[in-house]
Amino acid sequence: MESKQNATNVEVLNALSEIKTLDGKFAQESDKIKTLVGNFAQESVKHKTIESKFAGESVKIKTLEDKFAEKSVNIRTLESKFAQESVKIKTLEGKFAEFGAITKNLKRQVADNRRKVAITACVSSSASYFGSVTFSNVQTQIGIHNSAAFKSNGKFVCEIPSLYYISAYIRTSTKNSAFYLYKNNKQISRSASGSGTYTDVPISAVVELQTNDKLYVQVYHSVFATNSCVTIAKIN
Repeated sequence: MESKQNATNVEVLNALSEIKTLDGKFAQESDKIKTLVGNFAQESVKHKTIESKFAGESVKIKTLEDKFAEKSVNIRTLESKFAQESVKIKTLEGKFAEFGAITKNLKRQVADNRRKVAITACVSSSASYFGSVTFSNVQTQIGIHNSAAFKSNGKFVCEIPSLYYISAYIRTSTKNSAFYLYKNNKQISRSASGSGTYTDVPISAVVELQTNDKLYVQVYHSVFATNSCVTIAKIN
């Protein structure tokens, strides 16, 4: 009986020892759990702090995005205005170029209006003509650049558009013969010789000429060198 009782006591003691050991382990685990709970609480605080900072940064990012979008709109607006101004500048440049051309043309017209143009020439030798009379003996010329052509065929070629006066005196022995002034191929004036042996026939006209228009005296009979002359002058 005593041996059984001892065995029971030993078992009880062992059980108590195991319980104490378990209590110790439980206490350790409890401490660990408390430590973990504390760590978790700290991490939770950190997490909330991070979330708060993230939310703040998100707000900043959203603000920056809004500002960027606003700047983008402003840039597009400026680009549109710049494009409009570029069109205006090109329009002004075109008008300025047009104005410059008009000014240049006006200056040329003023210079042409001030330019003196006149020629007086006579027939160098008696001859019979069947067309334009050649006045190869030039007495006076002012502002004429094509006098060589005029002397060869008697046709005055207009260089400056304006109003011109032409006057000619033709001496002939051909009675009752006609004399003509022509502009290009169109008759603009006529006269005729008398019935005498020698006749000095005057003929004149005022005519508007454009560049390259031709002005000349045309006859179909004899012309004497003496007193047969023509004068052409720009009068406007």
